[in-house]
Amino acid sequence: DWRDGGSPPSWRRRASPGILLLWASSAFAQMPMTGAGLAKPAASGGGCSQATTFLSGLTTAYTTAYTTAYTTMICGMVSDGTWALLDALYIFATDSTTNANLNLINKSNYGIVGHGTPTFTAGQGYTGNGSSMYLDTQFQLDAGGTNYLLNSASFGVYVQTNRTTSSNAVDMGAADSTNYAYMQLLTGGTAYWEVNAANFPNVANTTTRGAWVATRIAGTGANSVNLYKNGNMSPFSTATDNSAAIPHDGSLQTFTLLALSISTTPNFYSSSQISAAFIGGALTATQATGVNNRINTYMTALGIYVY
Repeated sequence: DWRDGGSPPSWRRRASPGILLLWASSAFAQMPMTGAGLAKPAASGGGCSQATTFLSGLTTAYTTAYTTAYTTMICGMVSDGTWALLDALYIFATDSTTNANLNLINKSNYGIVGHGTPTFTAGQGYTGNGSSMYLDTQFQLDAGGTNYLLNSASFGVYVQTNRTTSSNAVDMGAADSTNYAYMQLLTGGTAYWEVNAANFPNVANTTTRGAWVATRIAGTGANSVNLYKNGNMSPFSTATDNSAAIPHDGSLQTFTLLALSISTTPNFYSSSQISAAFIGGALTATQATGVNNRINTYMTALGIYVY
């Protein structure tokens, strides 16, 4: 199986129905729709030290439009109280790979490293090829930031691709021989996710397109996880899911995007286009929705919002 070198069907019979050998190409994106739940945050013209720190000293400078969008998003998260909960935040919908690969929280840590050269489209993001290309966050799950912990953890990915057919692709994840932290958004009409365990919660789903957040819940994280989509305060799905361990392979296990890193080896490649991703501590419903909405407001400024 995918944990001991065998095939996904063998693993599926033993542990979870989450991986099917149904590969499909990505469909074109649907027209953006306004999501239910919280309204999109209004753009603000103010600044903050966190935005100034990120925008200063860049190798390539942003245009005014990007600078405004970044400032609005970053300062909005600071105001919401979610900026301090994140270890890494990546905005791939930007002007260059140099800037796309930066961690906004701290430009010196957890920069993106591309493998197989995923296609970069300015103002949109990175696209995988479903077979060999992926992004490495360099975020070591068991020795990384200060916020991602066993019973207080979250990660999210902003997917542009409106794939409606099943695939065993994983858009963000990490796993060792036993434990998982990943999102497999559509296989067999179902989305699967996990946060530091191997119980594989799942829920019916019809498309990969959206802003997705998986979180081990603050305060009750030892036995509960939620999956959020877009700007909806109500979880897309909830699960009783006892934590086990943070995925690790020595201190080398990192989150990958457009693939699932299994004991440092990528697999289950995705052909999605992704515009943003983040890693951090547990998020409440309000916080998860707030992070999604702040990122979505940035994408709205570029005209590529997914809700």
